[in-house]
Amino acid sequence: YIANENDAPLSSRPDYSRCEIAFIAAHEKVHHLDDVVLRRSLLGLLGYADAMLLSEVADVMAQTLGWTDDEKQDEIERTIDILIERHNVPEARLRAGKTVNV
Repeated sequence: YIANENDAPLSSRPDYSRCEIAFIAAHEKVHHLDDVVLRRSLLGLLGYADAMLLSEVADVMAQTLGWTDDEKQDEIERTIDILIERHNVPEARLRAGKTVNV
């Protein structure tokens, strides 16, 4: 799948590629951004979730799943809420312009 596409690494997590995220979104029955971040990848488990990553993964998912800009922003906010409330991720890490290196 990836070999047939113009692929590029995620700028926020170069060990993941844009086509890898697109494949997960298209073939793993995901409906929400948190499905990819918390359940279909190791991004959340390994503590990689920050504002830049959420935005970049949401961009790829929006292209793949046909989300509008409003839907994409709703998915980012939903995922931020889940990460804060259920996983105790600091809010500052998840808001735009506030990234933390792991």
